Amino acid sequence: MSHNELSRYESQDLPTFFWQLNEEEQEKYLQQMTRDELEARKNALEKVQQSKIAEHDLAVVQGNIEAMDTSKKYYEIYQKVKTGSGEVEIKVQGGDPRFIVPLVGAASLVLMGLLYFLL
Repeated sequence: MSHNELSRYESQDLPTFFWQLNEEEQEKYLQQMTRDELEARKNALEKVQQSKIAEHDLAVVQGNIEAMDTSKKYYEIYQKVKTGSGEVEIKVQGGDPRFIVPLVGAASLVLMGLLYFLL
């Protein structure tokens, strides 16, 4: 086993049974520790990246909401954002109620007309 590999780790970082292993087993153990460490770092970086993407997505949703509020129209926004620690579902509804009432009225007239023709 090379001294360089062993020097990466402090002796207190290694379990007590490590020193009872033969040289080949020690080398395999150190290689596994290195793989595990790299995998943990990779997972951490992926979670940070997901959180940064989610932060951007949330900013976009907020911008969309602000734009819709100024247009005074009815809106419904639904989005799933994957973060480093899970998923966030966003559902926002809003707008000008003076716009919603005529919209519902027009939809009900169309529906009544369709029912009239079907029956």
